[in-house]
This record gives sequence, C-alpha cells and structure tokens, in this order.
Amino acid sequence: MNAYAHAINPQNILLDKVQEAMTLVFVQKYGAAANEGEQILPVHPSLSLLHSHIMSSAGKMNHAILDEAATLAQQLGGGGLVFCKSGKDRTAMHVTYKQAQFSNRYRNLHHGEATLQDATLMRIYGVR
Repeated sequence: MNAYAHAINPQNILLDKVQEAMTLVFVQKYGAAANEGEQILPVHPSLSLLHSHIMSSAGKMNHAILDEAATLAQQLGGGGLVFCKSGKDRTAMHVTYKQAQFSNRYRNLHHGEATLQDATLMRIYGVR
C-alpha cells in the first residue's frame, strides 16, 4: 500500500525508488529471496496514522487499524468487503458506519463522535 500511495501521489521521491519498492513487495510475496526488514521508501504521509496504529498495536487488538486501512483503501481507489456468517449483522453495521463516515467527510466533520451518532441514527430509523 505504501509503494502504491507513493506511485499515485509522489512525495519528492524518484519514480525509480517507487518501482524498486513495488518490485521488492512482489518478490517478497511470491517467493524469491529478499531482505524482509529492508524498507526502500519512507512511510507515505497519508499512511502515517495507519503506520502508527500498527506500530502501537503489538500484542493487542486495535480496531482503528481496520477502520483506517479501509478508509485509506477507499481513498486510493480500492474497495472493501465485509464477511459475516449470515450476511446481516456485521454487514449492516459496517454499511451504516461507512455511510456515516462518508456523510461526515462530505460535511467536513472530522470527529468520530459525529460519525457514531449518525450511524446510530441510521441504525434506529433506517437508511432509506
């Protein structure tokens, strides 16, 4: 995700470095030898909050990682999926939460309390 973020929104880094990082990710994922600790690119500014959540979550459950990763994936042009056994509860909770997030971004409200309040209203009164 870091290499892709640098590729679509460069931060004073040569494209050769971005290509090298993408190649390294591909090589590590598909089996050829590479230094796993090697980091070619610095953490992209748009990924810094996700990076800090990941680094601070050692040994504990941090739900902010999932939310931040989903938000960043959307901002980078990706999508998201929610899997649950029946396809009802967690899916509905995720959909209303994402709708509330989108609504608050549109209205330039950037605090989590407004998002949770809007999601709760949609869950009580419906989303239609």
